[in-house]
Amino acid sequence: MDLRYVANKQQIEENVKRPQFASWGTIGSFVLVVLFVFFILFPRAALHQDIFKTAGVSVITEAYLDNLLRIYPDNKDLRLMLASQQISLGEIDKAEATLKPLLNNDDPSIRQEVIWFKFKLLQKQTYSYEEGTADRKSGEEQIKKEIPILAANEHDRNKLLSLARDALSVDDPRAALQIYKKLMTLPDIIVGGWVATAAKTALAAGDYDTASRYYIMAMQQSENIKLKREYYVTAIRSLEMGNMPKKALALADRYYDHSLADTNTLVYLARIAMSAGNPQRADFYVRQLIWIRRHSDKQPAGSRR
Repeated sequence: MDLRYVANKQQIEENVKRPQFASWGTIGSFVLVVLFVFFILFPRAALHQDIFKTAGVSVITEAYLDNLLRIYPDNKDLRLMLASQQISLGEIDKAEATLKPLLNNDDPSIRQEVIWFKFKLLQKQTYSYEEGTADRKSGEEQIKKEIPILAANEHDRNKLLSLARDALSVDDPRAALQIYKKLMTLPDIIVGGWVATAAKTALAAGDYDTASRYYIMAMQQSENIKLKREYYVTAIRSLEMGNMPKKALALADRYYDHSLADTNTLVYLARIAMSAGNPQRADFYVRQLIWIRRHSDKQPAGSRR
């Protein structure tokens, strides 16, 4: 190969001017200009939310949202998007000013939506701090204060369930219990697996009557015999913990079923009857226990539980 040819070729390539690409900032600005035009041409809020989410948090995105809000000052979704950007950028005072018109809105549903929005942002910010830090503890205390306010004006089942879980996450069973009680009053309430959690919450809050009632509801709902027995016994134990032995016995008698009876349950029921001063009922449960043991002894070894 001719070395002069190679040298000339290299020199020619070095002299060729490489194409200059735009900076990321320029590209970002261009994208947001396109979004600005898109918003004006196609004012559909749900679609805009998804698009601006992909644009990420930046002062450029904030500026364009601010400009759009000047054109559409009554657009609720724009205000929420802008406030979200401002909070993410640490501009809390600006976010408050952005949300203020919505909080003063005559429509209570809009006010409630904004309060929810601020609550979710508070949670996001709080749980971004390390557990045990002063900022985390301060945020959790603020969450505790906000939960009853939100629950008082909320009637959506799913949101109330979410608030109850939020209350438990900040170790506030009493607030969670009040929410569960409100859920029970809603028309056409669908009793789900959350009732057992509500019962446990009532027990933790020291509301033994309510805990007992909710455990019975959980028992009636469950199709698993082991869970039914567990809920039945815990319902009785809740009243016993509240120093109500006679009421505990009455509950045991009312919901007793042979399918719930096993050795441990019957021994416990006999003890409850004696604590309530009713030896006749204690004798009944003891006889049930003897009957079960006799029939258990007659079963083939392989069939015994």
